[in-house]
Amino acid sequence: MMWPKPRIHTLRLFNLRTNRSVYFKRFNSSKDKYSSIEEFNKNKTKYSYGYNFDSLKELDDKTQPKAERPKPSSNDETIDINEAIENDPRLTKLKPGSHEYRETLYQLHQEFISKQKSQQKRHEFNERMRGVFYGVAALVGVISVHQIFMNYESIKNRLLMNYTYRDMKDEVVDVPKKNVKSTKHLLEKLEKELSNEHIAQLQDSKEVPGVYQFGDNTKIPLRIPAFNGMFLKDVFMERGHIIAITEKGRVVEWKKGQSKVAERNWLGLLRSQTFNKIDAKNVVQFSSGLDHLLLLTGNGQIFVVNSSKEPRNVGQFGPQYSPFDKKEIPVNKPIDMTLLNNEVVKDGNQKRIVSRKFTDIASGDYFNIVSDAKDGVWTWGDNTFGQCGDSNTTKFEPVPRKVFDKDDYKRICRNVFGRTAKEADFEVARVLASQETSYIILRYMDQSAILSLGNGLNGQLGGGRYLHVCSYPEIMKSLIGLKEYDEDLNSVKNINIKDATVGNGHMFITLNNGGSKDVFALGSNQFGQFGNGKRVKACKPTRLPRLLEPQDGNDKLSLAKSINDMNTQRLQLLDDHKIGKHNIEQVIVAGDDCSMIYYKLK
Repeated sequence: MMWPKPRIHTLRLFNLRTNRSVYFKRFNSSKDKYSSIEEFNKNKTKYSYGYNFDSLKELDDKTQPKAERPKPSSNDETIDINEAIENDPRLTKLKPGSHEYRETLYQLHQEFISKQKSQQKRHEFNERMRGVFYGVAALVGVISVHQIFMNYESIKNRLLMNYTYRDMKDEVVDVPKKNVKSTKHLLEKLEKELSNEHIAQLQDSKEVPGVYQFGDNTKIPLRIPAFNGMFLKDVFMERGHIIAITEKGRVVEWKKGQSKVAERNWLGLLRSQTFNKIDAKNVVQFSSGLDHLLLLTGNGQIFVVNSSKEPRNVGQFGPQYSPFDKKEIPVNKPIDMTLLNNEVVKDGNQKRIVSRKFTDIASGDYFNIVSDAKDGVWTWGDNTFGQCGDSNTTKFEPVPRKVFDKDDYKRICRNVFGRTAKEADFEVARVLASQETSYIILRYMDQSAILSLGNGLNGQLGGGRYLHVCSYPEIMKSLIGLKEYDEDLNSVKNINIKDATVGNGHMFITLNNGGSKDVFALGSNQFGQFGNGKRVKACKPTRLPRLLEPQDGNDKLSLAKSINDMNTQRLQLLDDHKIGKHNIEQVIVAGDDCSMIYYKLK
């Protein structure tokens, strides 16, 4: 009788360490046939892992020797995954090989995979945050190094100041700081400027014509008694010196310290002086620089005159005497600006030359700015600070060039007058020039705007910034949009600009409002040329205090309060005011580091 071969029953499990299946074999040494399940179970001997391996650890040692296993890093903790799963409380309570055992083993395996993924995500997030931190730290470091490099001298001086100057320290004295806004401090300032003699010389500004002078280290407008009762047509002034033309055509001169004006004839201010005659006809306007004169004739033509034997030529004399040619320039002889005064126009298929008409002129130290009849603006000469409107800011611009026209005004003023503004509504009212700065006064319908270019280091551009070079026009926006109530029209109307005057570093702007005209000042105030009792420069138009009157009395405290109040007691120039039988107006003029107000017949 032959015995049947024993049957081998296998159980497939998954080895978590080696990531492969392991078959557990079950042997039976008894006969093939059994009468019942109970009898079969009684005859089972044992379960083995694989081929006679008693544990997963023994199986791993056989299939993957320790020398070939990947070594864990020093920072990682060595974990026996199989041992951890085998010792899990949920698995030890179950019978190996049973359905529950296999299902629980699978669940433990899935939990382990999920935990590994979670740990991996946490590790990646931490690495990203570490990278961001290192990036921010590197950026802060770069910025810090750049700032230290750029401010090295300043930082070094601050750090070494106590070491370098330790022997020069004086004893610390507690000196109370003055409140510059206090009435007492204003009174102290006023006593230095306004003596009892000055108070005695005050006249009623609405009754007695004359001249108020300020600047030249006088910070309050004071009367010059020598001009009391005079009406003037025009004036020229510099520090300590005034030359004026009276209403009757007399030329008078005044110097600081004189009690009377000196009258001179038209041939010369002093008999000992000699004068040269300029052969120019029909001149209606002239402007002067340091070494040249700019002339405008009645037919709208431009001429330049060299007024110095050794002029500094940077292009202000035009292309005929270009600084690149080094030609000798004749003195006191008008130079016809031929290329500027004429233009070529097309007439059908032919071209012809016609005269170009100009309406206003102005000269800086070494440059010129003019406006033509079509509201175009032309410049030539020195352009170091961009005063000629050329973005290249080259020093020499000998060829006159049109820098602005009506299309440019619309583009420049689009943010103040709106994008719907029309080119045809823009007009050039005036052009002005100081030492190194140009000004263009525009009219747009019933409003006005001032464009400025060039040197604005003292705030003379009026745009709210202190710029050393400005070749693109700054707009004095604080003067745009001003309104007042007109009692005659019973409505609110815009306030435009009546006039403006420039000195060597400051500017006055007179508004066209009501019977008394408001005045604004901007630019340099180093010598008190604003007349507001201070020496502070302004980069925006600022109001000025009113003139002192005899009715203010001798109380200097009240005078100090009056000067400091520029809202309710601001400067307003008389306009169309009657003194005796005359209709008069007050005119403010900016000179070289000084200013003045005089009376003029209308």
